[in-house]
Amino acid sequence: MILPNNTTISSQIYIGKVTKAKDCSCPKIVLPKILGGHHGLDQDELDLHACPWCKCVYQRRNLFVMYVVVTMIISVIGFFMVYVILVELILPRIGRLPSYKQQTNDEVRN
Repeated sequence: MILPNNTTISSQIYIGKVTKAKDCSCPKIVLPKILGGHHGLDQDELDLHACPWCKCVYQRRNLFVMYVVVTMIISVIGFFMVYVILVELILPRIGRLPSYKQQTNDEVRN
């Protein structure tokens, strides 16, 4: 394989965005990035020599779990904010709740 002097193929990680696992391949992820600025390279020859060593790993994130956790955290923070507003702002304006009066006389009534 003959490459221009300024082109090197080394062990690199190429990250691309694909919608399906079958689209995760060397011709769709790696070659467009290698050939990006070098239009004089032969894509078929590069595919033959570079792609056998490529390993494509497709990952998909489970967004539902993240959504549930974030929703629960926001709900708990919201609950505590409502509680603080209730305790600090509203209850003092309503007035004190009746408190317990300690018994001071020890006499027993019959």
